[in-house]
Amino acid sequence: MTVLVVQACGTTINSVSGTKTIWVSGYKTECDAGAGKGECLLVTTDADLAEAKWQNFYTNIEGFNFEPGLMQKLEVKIVERSGTKIAADQSSLKYTLVKVLEKKEDRRWDLQGDWSLN
Repeated sequence: MTVLVVQACGTTINSVSGTKTIWVSGYKTECDAGAGKGECLLVTTDADLAEAKWQNFYTNIEGFNFEPGLMQKLEVKIVERSGTKIAADQSSLKYTLVKVLEKKEDRRWDLQGDWSLN
């Protein structure tokens, strides 16, 4: 059994090859995406969403459809990319959606955007 600790462009995921349950936030955040600015998913592995520590997630999840305003609990398959050339700004791990376990409204969504005081 091998334990793999990988820094996936800002998000640390401790995993034994296989599946992992993560939450994806209902909004994206601006982040440094290698060659320039971009938008990243926010993810957490914390079970208690009220106290969750959200982290930028720079790579994509194959088969996953982001829905603004909805937090999604996902089961993802994680495999190490081997035998292929990986760019310096790419993750050495490949994430594939296995199943959407739950969806719920992300109340923080209403706080996004520009606000002005009237």
